[in-house]
Amino acid sequence: MSPPEWHAEAKQLRAEGLMYREIAERLGRPLSTVQDAVTGGNARRRAAKRAWEREHYRGTCERCGGLTGKRHREHLCWSCWIAQEQERVHPRAEQIVAWWAEGLALAEIRERLGWSKGHLSMEMHRLRAKGYDLPYRRRPRR
Repeated sequence: MSPPEWHAEAKQLRAEGLMYREIAERLGRPLSTVQDAVTGGNARRRAAKRAWEREHYRGTCERCGGLTGKRHREHLCWSCWIAQEQERVHPRAEQIVAWWAEGLALAEIRERLGWSKGHLSMEMHRLRAKGYDLPYRRRPRR
């Protein structure tokens, strides 16, 4: 039986007063599928999703044309915003790696960047995880 045929039959059986579970058993279909066929559930869900998107998204991304959200940069979608951040962070990361290779201490790098000790430590941890060459240093023994 094609979908339009069993949808019509499901609607007819529901109009006769049968419960959704009985209709599902009689037609050999899942309960939720029968409910959607009778009530137009998928169409309602699609309409609700479109309404939610209109409420939560502002426009189109200037890089990829995707939807932009209200919670971050209005002109970029989330994935393009992340890519832009990575492009911005890479030169700074390369500078940190260069200073570290020169032998500068954490305190000197912190002063040059204007960061706190915790911020620099966390940033170095992240850069090491991304594969940047920032070997650990041990304090010299006295």
